[in-house]
Amino acid sequence: MTKPNDSEVPEEQSSENIDDDLESNSTKNYCYSGGFIKCSVIYYREGFGICDQGRGAERRMNVNTVSTGHLENDDRFIGLEVFKAMENYGPAEKGKFESCFGKSRSIVFTIVLCALILLICIILIIVVCVLISEFKQHAMEEQDYLNTKVANLSNLMGKICTACPAGWHAIDSSCYYLSVEQKTWYGARDECYKVDSFLAMITDRKKSDSLNTLFTGSIRYWIGLHRDPKNIHIWKWLDGTEVTFTNWGVNEPNFLKQLEHCGETRSGPWNDEFCNNSYNYICEKKRFC
Repeated sequence: MTKPNDSEVPEEQSSENIDDDLESNSTKNYCYSGGFIKCSVIYYREGFGICDQGRGAERRMNVNTVSTGHLENDDRFIGLEVFKAMENYGPAEKGKFESCFGKSRSIVFTIVLCALILLICIILIIVVCVLISEFKQHAMEEQDYLNTKVANLSNLMGKICTACPAGWHAIDSSCYYLSVEQKTWYGARDECYKVDSFLAMITDRKKSDSLNTLFTGSIRYWIGLHRDPKNIHIWKWLDGTEVTFTNWGVNEPNFLKQLEHCGETRSGPWNDEFCNNSYNYICEKKRFC
């Protein structure tokens, strides 16, 4: 059968007639005018897209009516931009154009790649979070381990500190002597100096509670507590530091007759007293650990 001329080829042809004329398995679906057209090959000729439908049948497609279409299954589509791209080729170079199928496949590939990258990023974030959590847990466990080691070492050091002299009591890093003789506050201070010690300075609750375990009865002991000569309302320890922890008895200090400038402990609670009164005393000396 003789191939009809372009002028003899109708611009529109029903899809039913086209389907009846096609027997070739090599035909593909292309998008055209909102529908599909089967062609074994499409090429550009004299301003028109030519659909070779096999058995000498051709269909001329106006590039201005070509739909961009969409990808469906594995069918190839051709759109307006593809026909325009055909203008770069001559009539004899049939099929040398960019297919919409290739573009769609590229878009799908790009979407899949982006999704894969996003998934990898999410996995990496999860892994990093898990690693950070495990690192923090390990750091806490290591800190607990070190604290235990330090505590054990402190206990060990306490056991190998220099021994206290006979008659003295070891409490933490100090030795304490509870006198049996009585002295004035100044006499007690000097007696402690003679044995390289000082009147006890009870600077915190722990030390106070520890000393209380040494007391028997209600004996009164001088401690290294006195009023500041420049401000009688301020109490200081022998080393000049201001008192922050206190353990005064009820209604004490009362500054009786404004003559009570020295401090004592009544086997626990403190009291301000006349410095020239004679009481027992407590000496304190540091031991080396």
